[in-house]
Amino acid sequence: MGITNARAESNRRQVIAAIRGGGLGSTFYVNSSVTGAADTAGRGRTPNTPLNTIDFAVGLCTDSKDDLFIVGAGHTETIVADSGIDVDIIGVTILGMGRGARRPTISFTTDVGADFKLAAANVRIENLLFQNGGIDALASPIEVSAAHCEIVDCEYQDLNESNIDCLGVIDVTSAGDRVIIDGFVHIGTSDATVDCIAIAATATGPMIINCYITGTFTAGCIVLGNTTELVRVGNNLLLNTHGIDVCISITTNTCTGFIYDNLMEIATDAQLTAITVNNDCSLFDNFLVNVDAESGVLQGTVST
Repeated sequence: MGITNARAESNRRQVIAAIRGGGLGSTFYVNSSVTGAADTAGRGRTPNTPLNTIDFAVGLCTDSKDDLFIVGAGHTETIVADSGIDVDIIGVTILGMGRGARRPTISFTTDVGADFKLAAANVRIENLLFQNGGIDALASPIEVSAAHCEIVDCEYQDLNESNIDCLGVIDVTSAGDRVIIDGFVHIGTSDATVDCIAIAATATGPMIINCYITGTFTAGCIVLGNTTELVRVGNNLLLNTHGIDVCISITTNTCTGFIYDNLMEIATDAQLTAITVNNDCSLFDNFLVNVDAESGVLQGTVST
């Protein structure tokens, strides 16, 4: 069983146990689309009496109790300031229901600093849709600032309007050790932005797998800071349409770990480099295409 499938199975079992009243933490239901949804003490214990916001639900939780939020299909929530949703309780899982446009949708408006923070260790979010609500130069709307957090099967969307974009989507700070970003989707616009996923220097052990990232990135689809160790970046589909011509950017050669099975495209004929060469990572089967309908060229110097 693959990493993603194993994690999905673990989550499925957790949800079943919670519904059956298993020995987990508290389960809270959040869904603004249900008539009567309200952020009131005593609510949120059944799907028919849900809370109105995720942030209010966080305030009802206790550290290290493995509390679970089930966020209903059709739920919408707007973030207008820094830490608009601040998940600062250890061990919380936030699970979205629904598919496509019915996924729980988090919009960012009003302030370029509006963001959703994973600010406590062992927090996991899954199946949430994040959207730019019309803020140009939105700065890192998803921030990870604690260890062992997971972002699984989530998506970020910019508006399809000129001059509306995001400078960077996921910002992992130096405190974000062992972050897992699995199955993240970003379909960017033609407006130039900096990156999609940025890992800060000294953040140890990031895992970025199974992602689909496209856009016009001046730094790269994925940016790894200097002295980042134990990197695992694999099985991603990456497209950068910017003239900088890199998909995975590594700040210095002190970055170590494994970069493997990535398929990359840069729409610049004769461009042959998609992974920054000044790195100490081991490269396995990473391929770049620079002209449509061509076959990929292997990245990195072949060992002899």
